[in-house]
This record gives sequence, C-alpha cells and structure tokens, in this order.
Amino acid sequence: MTNTNGTELLTSVDISNVNWKVKTEDFTTFEFRTKENVESDEGYDYDLHRLFLHKDGSIDIQFANEEDYDIHEDVSNKFDLNNVAEYLLSQISELENITETYIAHYEEREANGEDVA
Repeated sequence: MTNTNGTELLTSVDISNVNWKVKTEDFTTFEFRTKENVESDEGYDYDLHRLFLHKDGSIDIQFANEEDYDIHEDVSNKFDLNNVAEYLLSQISELENITETYIAHYEEREANGEDVA
C-alpha cells in the first residue's frame, strides 16, 4: 500500500519493538520503535513513535519524545494505520501497562502550570 505521494507505507514488519501501552477513557496508546528512522514531511526523522486509538475510532501516529511522554509531529501518512493498530492490539496482553505513571506525569505537569493539551 502507498500514500498519496506514492511512497510505500510502513507496516507491522517495520516495527522493531513495542515498549508499553496506556489505556484511558479517551484513548489507548502504544509506544513503539521502527527498524529505521521515519522522515516526516517537515524533514525530521525519528524511530520512536506513538500510535493512538481514540475513543471515536480514529487512529494516528506521532513522533514520540525520548525524555517524557510528549509527542511532536503527526506521521500517520507514513504508516498503514490499520495494519499497525491490529499488530499492536495483538500484543496488548504482553505489554507493560504504564497508565498510572502516564496519568500522574501529566497531572503533575498540569499542577505546575504547564500546557499539556
């Protein structure tokens, strides 16, 4: 499968490992690495990503930050979203669930007056 630019989309075979999952009322997210860096439309390239399965059924993949849980650029157009989501969901029972840590991190940042939207 290719994107609108004719570039081959990345699939589950391009994932090197899945780090963890978070499941909230609004979304489930998985952090994963790809075997190779993915270049964004803005010209940045990273191998750490976050897939979000939103309550409304939408799916997106963002570049993820190494130091905290921040995300910083949508790269959904580089992936076969349904294929990657299906693969990550098949791994869900084996993944570390960091939901409590994730929520506490954002609550602390919010309490410190940081914009966490």
